[in-house]
Amino acid sequence: MNKLFRNLLALTLAFLMLALCSGCQTAVVKPRPFNANFEILSVYKEIVAENESFILAWESEYKRILLKDKSNGHVWSTTPSSALTPRYDTSGNRIIVNPRVNSPIVIEYSDFESQELIDATAYVASIKENSVSEEITDGGIRVTYYFPDAQISVPVEYSLRNNGININIDIGDITEGDYKLCGISLAPFMCSIENAEENGYLFVPSGSGALIYKKNETDIPITYTQEVYGADKARHLEYEEKATSEKEIRLPVFGSKSGDSALCAIIEDGAESASINVSAGAANIGYSGVYASFSVRGYQWVKIKNKYQRLYCESPATGKFSVTYSPLYGEKANYIGMADTYRSYLKKKYGLTECKDENMLSLEIIGGTNIRTTFLGIPYNKFLPVTTVKKAEEIIKDVQNLTGQKPSVKLYGYGQSGTDIGKAGGGFSVNRSLGSKNDMRNLTRFCKDNDIELFTDFDLVRFNRSGGGVALTDKAVTVNGQTVNCYDYGIWSGTRNYNSDKYFLVSRSKLTGFTEKLEKTADKYGLVGVSLDTLSSYCYSDYSFASFFVKGKMANDVSSVYKALKNSGIGIASSDANDYAAAYASRIFDAPLQSSAYNLFDEDVPFYEIVFKGYVPLSSGPLNLASNDRERLLRAIEGGCGLDYVISGEFDMRLVTAPTPNFYGSDYSDIKSSIEKTVSENSEFYENVKGAKITAHSIMGDGLRKTTFDNGRIVYVNYSQQAITVENTVIGAMSYKLLKGE
Repeated sequence: MNKLFRNLLALTLAFLMLALCSGCQTAVVKPRPFNANFEILSVYKEIVAENESFILAWESEYKRILLKDKSNGHVWSTTPSSALTPRYDTSGNRIIVNPRVNSPIVIEYSDFESQELIDATAYVASIKENSVSEEITDGGIRVTYYFPDAQISVPVEYSLRNNGININIDIGDITEGDYKLCGISLAPFMCSIENAEENGYLFVPSGSGALIYKKNETDIPITYTQEVYGADKARHLEYEEKATSEKEIRLPVFGSKSGDSALCAIIEDGAESASINVSAGAANIGYSGVYASFSVRGYQWVKIKNKYQRLYCESPATGKFSVTYSPLYGEKANYIGMADTYRSYLKKKYGLTECKDENMLSLEIIGGTNIRTTFLGIPYNKFLPVTTVKKAEEIIKDVQNLTGQKPSVKLYGYGQSGTDIGKAGGGFSVNRSLGSKNDMRNLTRFCKDNDIELFTDFDLVRFNRSGGGVALTDKAVTVNGQTVNCYDYGIWSGTRNYNSDKYFLVSRSKLTGFTEKLEKTADKYGLVGVSLDTLSSYCYSDYSFASFFVKGKMANDVSSVYKALKNSGIGIASSDANDYAAAYASRIFDAPLQSSAYNLFDEDVPFYEIVFKGYVPLSSGPLNLASNDRERLLRAIEGGCGLDYVISGEFDMRLVTAPTPNFYGSDYSDIKSSIEKTVSENSEFYENVKGAKITAHSIMGDGLRKTTFDNGRIVYVNYSQQAITVENTVIGAMSYKLLKGE
C-alpha cells in the first residue's frame, strides 16, 4: 500500500465516520489520556498475598505473577509452569520462550491511518522495554503495562482468592493516546498444555462442551474464536454471519488439564464482551492454550472499494473485565471438576438451587403463523391458525393418556402475529383466531389441576410494529447511531432474505420494563408460566447508552426480569439458554447436546448437562425435527435430558410458504404413535435418573460413553454401529444400557 493510497484511504474513512455519525445519538465516553512521562514503580517483595491455601508471589525479573499451592507446591502462572524453568537444546543453547507465552496480556489497537488492527504482546512491547509499573494492593498486586509505541497503558490487578487467583481490568483506568485500544487477550497461556502432552486437553464450552487434545505441530497455530453468548445481534452482516448449525457459547467458562492437575477459568465480569479463543499446535510456541479476550470497542462493517472494513466505535466500553482461575487436582482434575466449580459459582451469583421434579417429556405446541396470499391479485398476509387453545388442550390430554406422563408444555406462536415477528411480546395477548381469554384460563386450569407445567412464549427482543409498550422509535442502535435492521434467514439458502419483512431489536433500556407487562398479561389470562426464548438466548449491544456498548450488562438486564417474575410466582422457561437465564429458569428447552463440531475439537462432552442436571429440568431439541432422531435421543440419554417434540394441531399445505421451518414434521396425527413408542421404550431410564445429578462422565473410546448419577445409576451409551461388551453387558449398536450400580 503506497503512501498516497494510505492517505486517501484514511481521509475517506475519516469523512465516512463523520457522515455516519452526523446526528448520531450514540453515547460518548472519553478514555483517560495517555501520559508519555509515566512513572515506573517497582515491587521488590516476593510474596504479595497469602491465605490458607495459596501464596501469591511476584517475580520481578520477568514481571510475572506466580500462584503457589501450599498443599502440593504446584505453581501456576500466566507463563506455563514448565516454561518457568530455563531449558536448553542438545547443543547447550538456552531455548528462547516465545514472547506470547511470556505475555500476561496481548492488546489489539487500531491504526487510524490504515484502520487495521495491530497486535502487541506485553512481553515485547512493555516488559522488555522496562515499561511496567507495580504497586501492592489489598490482597494482591496491581501491574500497569505501558505500551509506549501504541500510546496505551493497561492496569491489571492480580488478587488472591480462596479458590485461586482473579485477574481484573477496570476499563476506566486504561489510558490512550493517538491509537485506540480495541481488544485485550488475558493470560493467553495460563490455561495451557504442552504440544506433546499425552494426558491432557483443553476444554471449550462450545454448545454442550468440547475437548481438544494435543495436535501435530505446525508452522502456524490452529486457532478458534467464538463470542460468549453468541455473536452480537446488533452487528448483523452477511459477510460475517450465516444461518448454520453453529452452537453458541452459553457458559463463560473454560479450562485445561495436564496430568493430575487442571485449571478452571470463569469469566466473572464482562462475559458479554468476551470471546473464548484457542491457539494450538504451533511448533515455535510449544504450547496450546485456551483463553478469554475482551472487546474494548464495538464495531460495525463498512464497505470500501468492494472490501469490508471494521469501523470501530469512538468510545470504549465501560465496566470491568475479570477472570478467576481455580486449580483442581486428582479426581477433580477434569471437566467434571470444572463443571462442579462453575456450578458453585452459579449458586453464589444467581442462587441456583436443586430441583428433584423432572418430567421426561416436553411439548412445544405451535399456535399459528402468517401466510402470503392474494386478493384480486394483490398480495397480503393472512393469519392461519394451526393449533387453537382448545386443540392444544385436546393434544395435551391425549399425550397424557397415551404415555402416562405429565408433559411440560410450551405454547409458541400464540401472540397476535403467531410465529412471525410483530409487536413486542406478541402484543402481550393471544390471537383471537386461536382462542379467547376464557379458553386460555380453562387450559391453564386444566394443566394446574393435572400438575402439568404450562409456559406461553413471549418474544421480548424482536419487533417490527408499535405496540406492547414499545414504539417504533424504541430501537437498539449500532456503533454509528443507526437503527439495527434485521432480516430473517432463508430456510434453504442459509443466508439473509432481504425480501422478508425487516425487524428491529428492542432498545436495551426497555427490557427491564417488560416485567410489569408480563405480570399483567399473566393475570389477564390466568397464566402461571411464561417462556422467554429470545430473551434467554439473545445478547446484543445498544449504542444509545454507554453501559450497553459491546453487549454490556445484558446478564444484569435479563437477570432482573427473571428474578422479578420468579419472585411474583411466575414460572419461566428458557430455550438454549445463556447461564444467567438458565440459572433462574423453571425449565430449559432445547438444551445444547453437541458442540459446533469444528475440526479442532476432538470430543463432545455434556458439560452443560453436568452443570444443570438435578438443578434445572432439561429438554433436548425436538426429536421429530432432528436429521438423526436416534442420535439425538442417545445424546439426551447421555446427559439426562428429557425428550421434546414440536407439535402442530393441523397441517395445511399453505404452511409450505411460511418462513418458520418448525411446521415440517410436526403434525400431531403423524407423530403421536412415535411419541407413544419412544416414551414407552425410555420411561424406565428417566424414572431411574429423575432429579439425579451427574457425578462422573467417561469417554471410553470406540463411540462408548459412560455417565454416572449421584443415586448410583449408570448409563452406557454406544454411538457406534457395532455392539460393545462392557462389564459383562452388551450395549447394542446405536443404543444404551442402564445399570443400577451400587
